[in-house]
Amino acid sequence: MNAREERLLTPQTIAAVDQWLDDADVFAKGYWQYVDGQLVTVGLRIGQDWTKVVAFFGDTVVRHEDGSHTVLSAKDAAELARLRQERHETNEALSDAAVQLRAQRDRIAGLEAAAEKVARFCAKRAEYVRNARDYHPGGDADYWRWNGHAEARRQLSQLLGLPVAWPAEDATEGELSEQRHLVDPLDHAFEALAPRGLPTVPQQLDRRAT
Repeated sequence: MNAREERLLTPQTIAAVDQWLDDADVFAKGYWQYVDGQLVTVGLRIGQDWTKVVAFFGDTVVRHEDGSHTVLSAKDAAELARLRQERHETNEALSDAAVQLRAQRDRIAGLEAAAEKVARFCAKRAEYVRNARDYHPGGDADYWRWNGHAEARRQLSQLLGLPVAWPAEDATEGELSEQRHLVDPLDHAFEALAPRGLPTVPQQLDRRAT
């Protein structure tokens, strides 16, 4: 099956269109009419008997996939060209939108992955608080490292509106006071008073951790 083909018929292309039709074994001959009292060629008659069609100058001759021929008037051809251009622009717009959508989807996926990493980072606060509460004399360096990690995660959680992993929000003040709590890393009073070279066991209540 052949592809659809089109030929614009004009006084300049009539010979080429006639040859195009002859090559397909389609009968064609000039079509004449009186114009201003003179008999002149105004187009082509294509086909014979009941299958014949007339194409005037300015019309478009269409060969369909099945080998048949029809004629598009100049007005219809212009409308078809407009519709084709509109379809082309629509397809381009849809293609651009699809590219944008994929880019936005990839960005959202990246942001969700980043958010998950941040949430896991903040959730590790409980682990550092637990390590600090299990502190043993002689492990000052580890204690302050754990305290720093826990405090950084507390501040980030509060800044982002994430739940603070430790202590539990429903813990009572009495329950909290019975446990050892982290020293506020911004409060250096305890460190300044502690004898140098001796192990220190912080006892100050970090009320902000709640």
